[in-house]
Order: sequence, then C-alpha cells, then structure tokens
Amino acid sequence: MTGLRIYRHIMSRLAGPFFFSVLTIMFIFLLQFLMKYLDRLVGKGLGFSVLVELIGLNLAWMLVLAVPMAVLIAILMVFGKMSGDHEITALKAAGVHPLRLMLPVLILGGLVSGVMFWFNDSILPDANYKAKTLFRDIRNKKPIFEIEPGRFSDLIAGYSIHARRVNQETGLLYDVTIFDYTSSIRQQTITAEWAYFTYSEDMRNMIMTLHNGESNEIDYVSFGDYRVVEFRVQKVLFDATGFGFERSTEGSYSRGNREMSIATMRQVTDSLGVLLEKSRQRIIDQASLLISGETVAGPGILPGNRPGPSGAPYTIRPDSAGTFRLIETDTTSVVFAGLSLAERRVSTYQALNVQNRLQNYIDSEAVTRESLLEDINNYLVEIHKKYSLPLACLVFVFVGVPLGIQAKRGGVGAGAGLSLAFFLIYWIFLLGGEKLADRGVVPPVVAMWSANVITLLIGIWLIRAMIAESELVRLPDWKAVGAGLKALITRRKGVSSDPAA
Repeated sequence: MTGLRIYRHIMSRLAGPFFFSVLTIMFIFLLQFLMKYLDRLVGKGLGFSVLVELIGLNLAWMLVLAVPMAVLIAILMVFGKMSGDHEITALKAAGVHPLRLMLPVLILGGLVSGVMFWFNDSILPDANYKAKTLFRDIRNKKPIFEIEPGRFSDLIAGYSIHARRVNQETGLLYDVTIFDYTSSIRQQTITAEWAYFTYSEDMRNMIMTLHNGESNEIDYVSFGDYRVVEFRVQKVLFDATGFGFERSTEGSYSRGNREMSIATMRQVTDSLGVLLEKSRQRIIDQASLLISGETVAGPGILPGNRPGPSGAPYTIRPDSAGTFRLIETDTTSVVFAGLSLAERRVSTYQALNVQNRLQNYIDSEAVTRESLLEDINNYLVEIHKKYSLPLACLVFVFVGVPLGIQAKRGGVGAGAGLSLAFFLIYWIFLLGGEKLADRGVVPPVVAMWSANVITLLIGIWLIRAMIAESELVRLPDWKAVGAGLKALITRRKGVSSDPAA
C-alpha cells in the first residue's frame, strides 16, 4: 500500500466519525440549551420562525465547542479501531513509521483549525450579537401578566381585570373578574374560575381563554335588559398593540467582546490603552499642580508659587518602579527658610491638605485605572481565545493518534470516554485561566495558551511512548468483564440455593 493510498484510507475513515461526533455533541448542547431556556420562550407568543432563528443563531457557539472535541473523538475511534484490527501492526511490518500515520491527520487538523479560526472571527461575533439582540427583544417584550393578585389591573385599555391568584410560572389566573368598559351603552362583567392569555397567529390580538364562568351584561339604554350567560369556555379578544414581539433594528445594542472580531477588539484595547495613559498623566499633572500651588482647587504647599531650592518649580513624575516622587527633594528647613512662624503654620496646614486631596484624587484615578485594566484584560482574553480554541483541533492530533493506537480498542464508547476526559482537563485550564486573567492574576496570553501547551506536552510524551512501543493506556475488555460478572452471579445463585447453606 503506497503512502498516498494510506493517507486517503485514513482520511476517508475519519470523515464519518468526525461528522457523527459533531452532530452528536451539538445535539447534546442543543438539549441543554432548550432545557435552560424553553420555559422562558414557551407562552411568549413567539412565532415558529423566531424560535428557529434563535436556535440557529446559538448553534454557532455550539459548533465552536463541538468541533475540537469531535476531532479528538474521531481520531481515537479510527486509530483505536485500526489498532484493534491489527492494521497498525501490518503497516509497521510493511515499514511504515507510526509518525507517517500522523501526517494526513495533521493536515486535516490544520485545515479544520483554519476554518474554525475564520468562523470564530467572522461568523461567530455576528451570530452572538444577533442572538443577544433577539434574546433582549424577547425579554423586553411587554409581559401580559402584569396582573397582581388581589388588585385590579388597567393593563388593557377599556378593561379592568382582577385575579385573586396568579401563577407566574404557568401563566394561569384564578378567580378572574373582567369589567368591560369599551361600550358607552352597555357594561359587561365576566367571571371565571381560571384563565390564561395567548396570541393570535398574526400576533395582532391577545386571546384570553376563560373557563367555567358566567357573563353578566346590562344595557344602559333600557335598564330592563340584563343578560346572564354561563359558559364552560369563552374567549375574549384584546388588541395586542404594545404587547407583541418587536424586533430591534441593527445596532440598537452595543457589542460585547464576544460579539467583535479580532481587529475590532484590538482597536478597542488601543483606545483603552490611551485612556490608561491619560489617567497616569492626570495623576502626574495633579501632583505637580498641588505641589507648586497652581491648582484652582486650593493653594499648594509652597506659598506664592515659591520655586524649589534650585530656582525651578517642583514637578512630579513616576520613577522606574512606577511610584511618584519629587524630582528635586528638599528638607523642611530649606523650604521654610525666610518664612515667618505664621507662614510656616499655613504651609504646614496646606501641605497636609494637599496630601489629603492628592490621596483622594489618586484613589479615584486608581478605581478608573483598575476598571480600564480589567476591560483590557477581558478583550485580550477573547482575542487569544479566538486563536487558541481553533488551534486545539491541531493540538488534539498529537494526543489522539498515539492514544488511539495504544488504546487497542476503538468505538464510540472508547473514543468518547477518552476525549471527554482530555477535553474536561483542557476546558478546566481554559476556563480557570480566563477567570484568573480577568482578575489580572496571570497575563491573558498565559491563561489562554496554557491549555494548548500542556495538551501538546502530553501529546509529545504519548508519541515518544508510542514510538518506544510502551503501552500506557489499556482499556478494559468489556466482554471479559461481562463474562466474569455473569460467572460471579451464577456462582452466588448456586450458593444461595444450596440447602446446606
């Protein structure tokens, strides 16, 4: 078998498990998403197309997480199966080095990484932004259950609605009374045991469905006309203007860091860096003004804007350690030279006042600088994540190939189990690093790349073990385990049925 045929063979076997794994993982993410948000979406009167769009937009981030894990699962399944079928042994006997088997997988991993990087930078930000906007539109949709238990509500013009009890989770209203004031010649009062709101298909009307009640209607023109109608189910239509779902226009909400491309985030970090430098300069300028006595906030330490001993005004600048100090230091005796006792007392008071004002100003700027640094770190974390997460598709090749070959047994269970373990470790490092970087504990570059570096080192170690043909991972023979359990159960049954026992 030539090298090209071997490569084609491996690539063709990887395609099926890869796409199957992607669909399976995304299905799991989708179920988790629906379990989390379904109760917030059902009963909102949203059209089917809106729900489909919302799910479709959220599939973007699911794909980003599913692809790296699917790469690892597919590699473990294919190479585990090849090893179990002794294909690897046959290829080694034919003179094919195990590292050559990694070449087609590395090419595929690199291609997948490139595609996912483009997806992360071009498609994912817009999908996240549109999903967030749609979520906010749904959340900001005027609720129809602004009815407090035991109080009359004029939520709907021309009607007064009263409910003794309201279940906010199910949207059911109990012991309902409705006063209809929409007509000037008659009044209608409807009572019901329970009711709920829905929307018409065109979203133009709200429908209140009432159960087990009666309708009382009196005619103001001829007061003798009084009609009572009992019903089991009755529907009342209201105008849904102001209650329906309305879409926001493009740009209605500002974008967060997960809704920006790398270029946009770099522009933001550059702007934040300029603000950070301006904050630093403001501290220097304020300190210099307070020392020299030129600030409008109050007099400085030196009366009459007196210069320093060398004749130059005092100025402030940070030293190499980042702390602030006087460029030209002086002693109290030199500063107070030629001053009367009263002037010295005034200068001492002013010095203490300047110290307090400067400390308050620095504390205020410190809060600003801390907020700016936190924002910069958040953006840098997202920038590095857009590089590191797609590259995981390539890094997992170094782990998957040797692990699959040495595992000896392939299949969905083996591949999913091993890949889940590695991906959990990878994800713990990624999320933990993100939290530490956001707090400024570690640099963003270290936080976002440590998972890839550690995984790569593990992969190199596994490759060396593979070349040395030392078996590091041995999966259990489940058939043998099952046979042993069956024999144990049979033996125990035999003991329990023995009369002498």
